[in-house]
Amino acid sequence: MSSKKILEIIGPYPPPYGGISTHIDRILRFLKRNNIDYVVHNHGYYSNFRKNISANNKKIFWYLKYLFVKNSNLVHFHQTLFGLHYLYWFIYSKLNRKNVIISLHNQNILMLNIFFRRISLWLLKNTGNSTIIVVSQLVHDYLIKNSIKSIYLPSHVPYKSKNEKIKSDSYIIFCNIWNVKNSSFIIKYGIDLILDLMKSNDNKYLLLYIFIGRKKNINIIKNEISARGLENNVNIIVDSNMVDHFYYADLFIRGNRDDAFGNSIQEAHDNFVPTISSNVCKRPNGTHLFESGDLNDLNQVFNQLYYKSKKELLQNVEKTKYHYELINIYKQLLKD
Repeated sequence: MSSKKILEIIGPYPPPYGGISTHIDRILRFLKRNNIDYVVHNHGYYSNFRKNISANNKKIFWYLKYLFVKNSNLVHFHQTLFGLHYLYWFIYSKLNRKNVIISLHNQNILMLNIFFRRISLWLLKNTGNSTIIVVSQLVHDYLIKNSIKSIYLPSHVPYKSKNEKIKSDSYIIFCNIWNVKNSSFIIKYGIDLILDLMKSNDNKYLLLYIFIGRKKNINIIKNEISARGLENNVNIIVDSNMVDHFYYADLFIRGNRDDAFGNSIQEAHDNFVPTISSNVCKRPNGTHLFESGDLNDLNQVFNQLYYKSKKELLQNVEKTKYHYELINIYKQLLKD
């Protein structure tokens, strides 16, 4: 067995493209630059052994077997395992003495009923040898309030489109949604508001591109588009890396009624695209905020931005260094 120290990452890897999967994909190049050996256990179906990526095909048996694997030095768990992750992390820490990193990528713990929230907090607090990373400032404050040490660290890793900017006669807006489990997800991600914005500004030549991680139930979105008569103004792009398309966007809108940070906002900024987002959580600097769920406020903010130059709209944007902080955490824990 090799004496080298190895980092094991457990979480989704694209395809499909989502916040966690793209984070894992993009951090790998920084691991290589810093000579950190790694293995990715993909909570999905894509494998690439040349890149040290193996799929566990979302099988419960794989996770049960992994409880007894002893050949790594540091494990980074991202939220997977069908909602049972708190219990799994706790059991894993009792069977293994290695260092563990736990990343909470959303605010779901704040939405649990009081009974399950207390259980989740107890499990987190009693998971041994753990470093807890949260991307939400609200969750970070909540854990600290409950005597659970955590690190506030959004999962953004910079990535720039390789394409050059192009000019278009239309004003092009981007938005995204991870998946559409049911019609409530249209509201959760604020797609209804963005479509209503398109409808109420039909005097302007607007084009909307909706990027969706998964094709399942896509007809729910198509029905919302048809109901507003926007078939000629809205394009749906499935299972594609949105960042690779930012070169022709004029604006990105994130209308989520529930969110933790919004990596896609910072991705837009990295590619010189102004952003509008709901004010449900701490957002990247330079974001133009509107009151969550309020179409009138969204309309007002949009019309304030519409006639301004990108340079003016991006003047308060700043680069992030979250990925460097994560690499330093890896290095420190691999020394132990």
